[in-house]
Amino acid sequence: MKQVGFVLTCLFAICALGEPLTAQGLRLSDVIYMDQPTGIELPAYLAAWPSLAPSIDRLKASQFGAVEADLQRRAAAKDVSDGELNLLAQLAWQHGLLDAADVAAARAVALQPRQSLNAFQLAMVDFAHLRRASGMMEQWKWQRRTRDAYQRTFELDPRNVAARYYLAYSYMNTRGLAEGTRRRRLS
Repeated sequence: MKQVGFVLTCLFAICALGEPLTAQGLRLSDVIYMDQPTGIELPAYLAAWPSLAPSIDRLKASQFGAVEADLQRRAAAKDVSDGELNLLAQLAWQHGLLDAADVAAARAVALQPRQSLNAFQLAMVDFAHLRRASGMMEQWKWQRRTRDAYQRTFELDPRNVAARYYLAYSYMNTRGLAEGTRRRRLS
């Protein structure tokens, strides 16, 4: 019963402040993360999905609109690959179409959940949502989703620097609900 009261007190404090606080007392909007990646590099796409070579060549030739249109048509096909959906998600979020990017990245993850680049793409899209979020609950939701996607990326590819940095920084700066209880017991 004491824990329920503590959780309700914490939730009230968060709502009263208007925005969740980190362990250092900063608001989430005050926390600065490292510059996020601007996308998956084209050589990484080729390494993971060699069948994307024609699309990659066209992107290198600055035919972005044509490639995006082709990928949108392929997304409607039953035999679409996770690589095509991943690349479509990247192009969409780079153009600010976060909802379309979210759908394509989620479909890519569903098709190939063990592909670290799919989880990484979802993390980048979620982080873009986090940067746009305005309300306290919306920011909290996107921060959690971003952290979960980076956690999945790290589980699949522990060498991913962006995932390691984001997770370390998030865990250092995110206050747990039970943290206040532990401090009182120790003192």
